[in-house]
Amino acid sequence: MLNTVKLAGILVVIGCSFGAGPAWAQCVEGSLVEGRTPVVCDTADDMDGYAATVDQVVDVVVAAGVDVTHVADGAATEAILLLDDSTVVNDGTITATADNTQGVEAGDNATVTNNGSITASGANAQGIQVGDNGSVTNQGDGEIEGGGGTTGAAILFSGTDTAANNVVNNNGNGLITTLGTIAIQGSVGNETVTLSDTSMLMGDINLGGGDDTVTIDESATAGGNVDLGDGTNTFNINDTAVLTGNITGGADGDTVNFRSMSRVDGAVNLGDGTNVFSISDDAVLTGAITGGSGVDTILITDQSVVN
Repeated sequence: MLNTVKLAGILVVIGCSFGAGPAWAQCVEGSLVEGRTPVVCDTADDMDGYAATVDQVVDVVVAAGVDVTHVADGAATEAILLLDDSTVVNDGTITATADNTQGVEAGDNATVTNNGSITASGANAQGIQVGDNGSVTNQGDGEIEGGGGTTGAAILFSGTDTAANNVVNNNGNGLITTLGTIAIQGSVGNETVTLSDTSMLMGDINLGGGDDTVTIDESATAGGNVDLGDGTNTFNINDTAVLTGNITGGADGDTVNFRSMSRVDGAVNLGDGTNVFSISDDAVLTGAITGGSGVDTILITDQSVVN
């Protein structure tokens, strides 16, 4: 059964499963603005196409055992669509199955915390898309999966502010993966990506022209290439962490540090600019180190290995 709802002048078609009424209505009880009372999705019914209007700053909590699912039956292209300054805490399942869709799409200054599952399985689909100054935390046994195609990604930062600061934290047993090649796609702003604990990331990390930092810590593992893009960037891998893939710098100065028995099965291309590569404390790089047109400093110490 379909319901049509007009939100802020936009016609959104919502596909619903029914319990005591349209399932999406179960998700919007309570105050949406005053005091930032969370919109708690705690019904067992499936929901689809939850969206906030332009004057609402909304905190959405999806409870464990609850499914929010987008279906390809109308103008809506997101399972959950929110605006600037909103937050999502997901303990359930958020799914987008069609091409060119998103599990969660939010505006600037948005925060998404995932303890459950957020997936987008269509071509050129994103699990999470956020604007400038966005923050995504995947923790516990959380999983974020992106679709295939050239623009599919688990996490996409779509903002246009070069001064924006975007953050991804993947910890616990969290998994960030993709059906295509891109796990995390950065913007023109500054991205900070941290993998820690026993978390995993499968797919490439492509960052844009900002000053970016990627840190793989503790026993985390990453399978894919890391493209730091232009800007003044830093890559750190520590504490027995493993990366299977290549690391590529950009036109500006980059710093790449391998520490504490970490391992990279791939090569390092520092790119142009004045760069520093340092490997120590029994760390291993199985591939080659290459530079560009700038002046590079390479430090190999403490029984570390470069093949």
